[in-house]
Amino acid sequence: MAEKADMIGVSGLKEAALLLANRDTRCGVFITAVQLRQAPALLELLTNAKRMPPGWVIPRDKKLRQLSRLANELSIVEEVVLPLLMEDAADVDGVRLLHQYGWSIRHIARHVDKTGGPFFLAAAEASSFVLSLQGHLKSRTRSVEFLRKNLEDLRVKIGEFKQFTVHLPAEVGVEEDGVDGRLVAGEDEEGHQV
Repeated sequence: MAEKADMIGVSGLKEAALLLANRDTRCGVFITAVQLRQAPALLELLTNAKRMPPGWVIPRDKKLRQLSRLANELSIVEEVVLPLLMEDAADVDGVRLLHQYGWSIRHIARHVDKTGGPFFLAAAEASSFVLSLQGHLKSRTRSVEFLRKNLEDLRVKIGEFKQFTVHLPAEVGVEEDGVDGRLVAGEDEEGHQV
């Protein structure tokens, strides 16, 4: 019979990296908090730690995967969409992508935090700003100077939003449902009940 792994909570990328560097026994790791901008790197670190001997057990990472997806989408807005629109505020592809990612921010936030939770509210505010700006770009109801200034403001807002620290449920083996706040048991990637 396999021995049960110690469960260790980590808060952020630095703690996880240091744990990986100093841990040579099998352990279970759950994330208690992470900055949005660090989510992709933390997810990669955890994925690699599961594969490397002695192999970490990660009881749940669904919310971390959603945060990673959101951080990547925000990077696309910063690196692709905003430069397109700064060059030409009427760029059809840029406006369409801004609309798509504006809705995506709010949608992903629902998978991470319940409606009315701190992360959801921050995401909803960012999403509303993006969609409002997209509406002005699409209908051309504002001057080019106004739009360029707001595109710069959007770049700043995205940078601030990526600094947001998301606190995940700290109870081991339990995932908080983002829709109604119920706590439900989950499974790890191998189908074991946690």
